[in-house]
Amino acid sequence: MYNRDVPDSIVIVDGNNARTFDSCYRLKNELRQNDVVLITQGFHMPRALYLCNKMGLDAWGLESDLRMYKDIVWFTVRDWMASLLAWWDIYNQRLPSYLQAEVINY
Repeated sequence: MYNRDVPDSIVIVDGNNARTFDSCYRLKNELRQNDVVLITQGFHMPRALYLCNKMGLDAWGLESDLRMYKDIVWFTVRDWMASLLAWWDIYNQRLPSYLQAEVINY
């Protein structure tokens, strides 16, 4: 993107979240974004777009695959299971993991 004259001011690199659900939630609710272009691997794109769109983002995708994946079967199976979890999270209106405070009993 930097070689394509995309201004740094409109690029958000989200390295804070371990889950796509958390990233989409953060984009909408903390960074107050409405229109986003997601750049991620092709096998992951449908789930990322589903989550962001369900959270009210107008999300578009751009695949970043620069190579063939040796273990594409593993990535596909893993993402299929993660897609079920994504649906479950949306259905249950789950909060992102970083907002789920641990209860400490004394």
